[in-house]
Amino acid sequence: MKSFSIILFIIAISTRLYSQEFSDPGLIGTWKSVNAQIIPEMKIRLDPDEEKQFKKMLPGFVGTLFNFKENNDFAIKFPKNVPEFMRELESAKNKKWRVAKDQRVEVGSEKDNYSLLGITVIMKQGKKYFILDETPFMIEVIRL
Repeated sequence: MKSFSIILFIIAISTRLYSQEFSDPGLIGTWKSVNAQIIPEMKIRLDPDEEKQFKKMLPGFVGTLFNFKENNDFAIKFPKNVPEFMRELESAKNKKWRVAKDQRVEVGSEKDNYSLLGITVIMKQGKKYFILDETPFMIEVIRL
């Protein structure tokens, strides 16, 4: 019985530490994308043009900086080699961010109900990833 209590205690602490990994204070700072890939598990039906477009976008995310400021301002900065059509995402600059109840990060404003950009933050095999809502991308990030 004592062993069982210890195991439950360790699980509770581990879960609490993991869930706090990307709470507001844990997310604050600048994150750099070091790799981007299409999520293998995602079953999206893309026509050939869409697939080509997504593949063009992948290298553009490598080197991208995501900045979550303490005052909840958000900034995104793409590297110089980013395809021009991706610059639309820079409209998320100077917007606000918040962590939603489902642990997703939402970017936008109260006016648009933080719907400009959604980011799901996960940890997989010791690495941290941002998954951009409505895309098949999993972006590996490191804190700078």
